[in-house]
Amino acid sequence: FGRAFSAAAAAGMMSTTAPPYRAPSTRKTRPLAPPPLLLLLIALVAFAEAQPNLDEAQKILEDGVRYGAFPGAVAVVANETHIHFSDSFGRYTNDGEDPPLNNGSNPLVDIHETIFDLASLTKIVATTTSIALLWQEKFLGLDTPVVDVLGQQYGVHGKENITIKNLLTHTAGYPPDPIPNYWSPDFSPNTCTGNPLTHADHFECSGAAFESLLNQTLDTQPGSKYVYSDLSFLTLGYIIGSIAPKALETISWNAKCNATRELSKRMSRGAILNCNFEAFVRARITGPLSAEVGADDGGFQIGFLPPDEERHRAAPTAVPRLEKIGKHVLQGIVNDGNSYALGGIAGHAGVFSCASALVIFARGWMFGHKPLNLNAETRKLFTTVAAPSFSTRALGWNTNGDAFDQGWDHACGTLSKSTFMHIGYTGTQLCCDPSLGIFTILLTNRVYPTDENHLIDGVQRNFTTAVRKAFDSESAASRSESPNKTGRVRVGLEILRDRSFSDLEGNVAVLTNPSGVFPDGLEHIVDVLHGETNDKFRVVGILAPEHGFRGDHQAEHGDRAHYIDNKTGLDVYSIYRQDPSEISEILKELDVRTVLVDIQDVGVRLYTFVWTFYDLLLAIASMDSEINVVVSDRPNPLGGIVTEGPGLNTSCCASRYGKMNIPFRHGLTIGELARLFAAELKTGNENLRVVAMEGYTRGMDWRATALPWIPPSPNLPTAESIIPYLAVVLLEATNAWEGRGTTTPFQAFGAPFLEGNALDVFSGVLNKSPYTCPQRSNTTRCFRESFYNPTFFKYNGTIVPGVQWVRPNQNVSEPAFPAAIQVIKAFQGSTTALEFDGSWFGEPGSRLFDLYSGGPLLRKLLSASPRISVENTMKHFSKSTQDFVEKRNAYLLY
Repeated sequence: FGRAFSAAAAAGMMSTTAPPYRAPSTRKTRPLAPPPLLLLLIALVAFAEAQPNLDEAQKILEDGVRYGAFPGAVAVVANETHIHFSDSFGRYTNDGEDPPLNNGSNPLVDIHETIFDLASLTKIVATTTSIALLWQEKFLGLDTPVVDVLGQQYGVHGKENITIKNLLTHTAGYPPDPIPNYWSPDFSPNTCTGNPLTHADHFECSGAAFESLLNQTLDTQPGSKYVYSDLSFLTLGYIIGSIAPKALETISWNAKCNATRELSKRMSRGAILNCNFEAFVRARITGPLSAEVGADDGGFQIGFLPPDEERHRAAPTAVPRLEKIGKHVLQGIVNDGNSYALGGIAGHAGVFSCASALVIFARGWMFGHKPLNLNAETRKLFTTVAAPSFSTRALGWNTNGDAFDQGWDHACGTLSKSTFMHIGYTGTQLCCDPSLGIFTILLTNRVYPTDENHLIDGVQRNFTTAVRKAFDSESAASRSESPNKTGRVRVGLEILRDRSFSDLEGNVAVLTNPSGVFPDGLEHIVDVLHGETNDKFRVVGILAPEHGFRGDHQAEHGDRAHYIDNKTGLDVYSIYRQDPSEISEILKELDVRTVLVDIQDVGVRLYTFVWTFYDLLLAIASMDSEINVVVSDRPNPLGGIVTEGPGLNTSCCASRYGKMNIPFRHGLTIGELARLFAAELKTGNENLRVVAMEGYTRGMDWRATALPWIPPSPNLPTAESIIPYLAVVLLEATNAWEGRGTTTPFQAFGAPFLEGNALDVFSGVLNKSPYTCPQRSNTTRCFRESFYNPTFFKYNGTIVPGVQWVRPNQNVSEPAFPAAIQVIKAFQGSTTALEFDGSWFGEPGSRLFDLYSGGPLLRKLLSASPRISVENTMKHFSKSTQDFVEKRNAYLLY
């Protein structure tokens, strides 16, 4: 960037001097009241934590003015609660000409006062956010065909199969722009005389433009290729305008739309849809954002069509093609020609904003803050790459990866690839980096005095790279690592409580067990809800999984079929091993309107809780009545990075230990599994709501979450039991002993037939293997020989030789299933007495092992002669695991 400027200056291509910038302003500015809760730009206060050093980022923007990348700019770097950097740079113009609306002066750009033409940031601020809200509120689906909204007249020239998702991802098959452009003199239908730009003030051309869109031809087959196209978002604007009357209690048009209605005997459909679109955006997005900024005098903060009395606050832009009609320099009038021809309202361009409103907007998308009211599921869905084979695009947003189109490639510099972002033609940019927990805003008017200046590209990349560099320091990183003010992960229950349980309605049944507690006060969710005074919902029943509602039953035992809970007086129904039809009868009997699911899973496929939940979803899907499912998410104690082990062969081995083909270790939270189940069962997400956690990341082990461990089942007493459980649980399906009946199940295991030398060989194999003892050295071992007398279940009352796993590997970022293979191979290498036998669980012979492992493949590999190594055994599962990893990406929340 610096070299490019220096070379340009040396060649005489630009002046190396510039108008003054960042000097104190002496002009009177309209005061803005500080936002009451968010401590925005105009109310910055010192805070206790150290600030990152953003001097380099500031210098890049100062140089941007000095070397002519733009006349003026404002920039913000912030996280959920703090503004790390905010400043303004330069003046409204840099060519010696005063802006037309500023009374012969050239104002300094002001961080609070100046508004900018956002250009294509309109696509995310107005259009994508509107579609996200309509999707969240079930007014449309991503697979909804456009013809279902705009009518069959749209479905010509191959457009009948275009969906909402195609439009959001720019895969509809449209060319980049209308042909001819609506602003072009070549666009001269009978309903629009002369140059359409002369008619923009009252939408006379909107009808003709809409008719042109209905008859638009395609360049490619829908869904076959990515082409960035304003036509996609023009179409989305009309879709929002079509649905707005259903989604809003009342439609309140702006003054310009009302004036057009008064002047016209009959408004065109295109004009009506445009006005409805603006009304929805103002009611649900820009109006609430303006109110949150807190302008006491009602001054313009964000939206379409800045009022005439506020247009002087707009940073000027220039449009050379407008010179013939005397509007070369624009202030408060949209720069984009097609939006201009449509009267300044369009789905692809037209929104103006100050920086303060975008801070609130970014926090709404990143952290779920009001007033956008976007839930975690919606935010994750719309900000995750949607069609990776085509582009880095998410839904409406782009991401900061290796882009397929010029100008977008790493447009947010070295911010992470998970950064969701967008840029605008006028020199605007918004980058939201979830991994750092920060966002950057850069607003400029780089298209003044000409749009042929592209130095902004280097400024944007260098600015965000400098921000990343500042936050990569150790002190800055420590600021981002603390999940939230509690210093720990906040589970879905806490978010529900924050929202006063507003997700619940009508008669509520709760699927839960002892793990369903609030981490702070350790109260159980059923006890809290039962004591809640609320006229919107009431808890009418409890649905119990394996081990029972209160956790007082051992493995393979559900609760009593039906009884009254002593503490709450509520009906408790065991649904473990119940057919979905039987579960649906329970729900009908209770007249359930909402099912709340809050239960701790452990991340291993054969753990039965998630399959009880799966049967519950099947039951709900089979019912005529509409039942909402609310899932309170909790961490996966095995983390979310590693996925491993055999999948499930559903043709032979679907059972209570697994009903869908997922790996032995799936790497999903129960909320993410809920999204997967809903998609695979084709029940849809319309009635499913996952209440996501705050502060959780996929690489966390249980200690990193700082949450208390509440045993989800009797034989997992500590969080340290989970990795040993994964490695040892297959012994349940053999005649070996897995440690039940001791205080350390799965960390103690053995068999009565490990006698004499066999025990030495067994423990020796385990201590030497890198899979069961990665910490091994000449002096360090992981297992010690021991003898046990189980107090119940398998080998109760029998002395069992075995080992104590003293040092199990607790790194959740490393594979653990090889240890499961190694444990069985250690038995096989020390004795011939090991048998695949599930008699203790009511499944004699090898059947239980096949159900646990997902099919006969692993058993056959373990039984092969000669023996197959652990590495070669694992290779048999790598393809299915990789296939699942690619599938699961669509359902990740973190």
